[in-house]
Amino acid sequence: KSDRTPLDVGMCFSNEPMLVIDGAFGVRLEDHFYMTENGPEWFTEPSHSIDDPFGYEA
Repeated sequence: KSDRTPLDVGMCFSNEPMLVIDGAFGVRLEDHFYMTENGPEWFTEPSHSIDDPFGYEA
């Protein structure tokens, strides 16, 4: 069942895309957001890439 509650200022939510190769491995990246009057904002900067998730090479 989907939830159609409108996002409102002050609400927090996450986006958690995941890739799983059954029996081999899995990886999930989590991004956390909060709603402002101008739209969603990240709590922390998103990953630069899957090869440099912490931005060491940026």
